[in-house]
Amino acid sequence: MTLEVPAETTSATAAQASSPRWSGVALMVGSGLSNQVGASIAALAFPVLGPVGVVAVRQWVAAVVLLSAGRPNLRTFTAAQWRPVLGLAAVFATMNLTLYAAIDRIGLGFAVTLEFLGPLAVALASARRRINIRPLLDALDLQEDAARALADDLSAQIGDLQTRLREAEMHLEHFAITRKTVTGLADQLPAVAPDLPEHPDYPRILAAFNHATGPLRAKDVCEALGRELLPKNVEGTRAKLKRLVKLGILTEADTGNFARKQ
Repeated sequence: MTLEVPAETTSATAAQASSPRWSGVALMVGSGLSNQVGASIAALAFPVLGPVGVVAVRQWVAAVVLLSAGRPNLRTFTAAQWRPVLGLAAVFATMNLTLYAAIDRIGLGFAVTLEFLGPLAVALASARRRINIRPLLDALDLQEDAARALADDLSAQIGDLQTRLREAEMHLEHFAITRKTVTGLADQLPAVAPDLPEHPDYPRILAAFNHATGPLRAKDVCEALGRELLPKNVEGTRAKLKRLVKLGILTEADTGNFARKQ
């Protein structure tokens, strides 16, 4: 007696058998990409934090994420449970520290390649049967392409930043030359006397200072203007002298003593 298996059942069984393999490959590729992208981004923080600081930040972030996702009751852990947890933490800390120290010394691409070849060699050596390494090679190609694309993008950004930096430095140099040239020409230009306020007393005040042989006080100028030495006249004259000081026409060396600016 022969049983005929429908074609739909056979194809569904084959799809179910191949699904775990490809899902495993997808998970491995995603994990590898996440790890390498994280390492490349972390390498940018080396000038600020250093390899040890980057490892510390990464371990703390991972601990916070895992605690939020798993929500373990740490108070119920026994010593036997804490030992593997602490051992795993020490292993991860050592692994990340040595990886980032290697990235800092030999570069991202070479260090990541050595990191990947180590577990791959261990897996191949411990395998008891011949395995198909084609998925692994495909995953390696994907990671290599992603790392190369990221490196090319970062190189392009660095080149663009260097070009913009050179342009900014050139502009600063041009500004410095222009400022020096304008300053030199300004020193050679004749001084332009500022405009006097629109009041008939100001020209008479300047005439009094032109005929004076030394500093004048507000009372002296008031007398030169033919005004009575009343407090309001003296204070009004002093206000005009202060205004001429602000305009740069007169100077006040001592309090109350005014002279023509040389």
